[in-house]
Amino acid sequence: MGTMIPDSRLETDTCPTGNGSICPAPKSTVFTEAKRFVIVGFVNTTIDLAVLNCLIFLTHMGRNGLWFSVFKSISFMVAVGNSYVINHSWTFDGRTGRRNLTQASQFVVVSLVGYFINVTSASYVATFVPAIHGMESYWPSISALAGTACGLASNFLGYKHIVFSERQSAPSDGTS
Repeated sequence: MGTMIPDSRLETDTCPTGNGSICPAPKSTVFTEAKRFVIVGFVNTTIDLAVLNCLIFLTHMGRNGLWFSVFKSISFMVAVGNSYVINHSWTFDGRTGRRNLTQASQFVVVSLVGYFINVTSASYVATFVPAIHGMESYWPSISALAGTACGLASNFLGYKHIVFSERQSAPSDGTS
């Protein structure tokens, strides 16, 4: 079952070189990565919301203000841990072949930028945007989703182009 998308040949398709050889399956396309990133994002958002709402439920506080920001920070970091594992192994196909301190550090830095965008946006909505009538009990979750939406693009671009990039390192002898 082939598709019309360029560079989406099946492993059994013949290579366009014309020599009849079998082409290896191509690396993930940006579309495939984006689709997987969105799926992982739904999983992470579910984790984020579950932890946030559990903390609010268990403590009977944190619907807005400082405690909302603290709980949202905790829930975000739990989701980030899950995000690293799944994005490394599935979204970006573990293509760098590395899982080391440098990559983990880059992931944390990109995630911290996403964290700032996510938590700041969510906290703003939870604290300063009046809840829609009849949606008051859902407002912390709606606020959290607004933060997630705000941080989504920066996380994808950072993970793709910084953390899980296939960049070749420059030769150490100074030659190009």
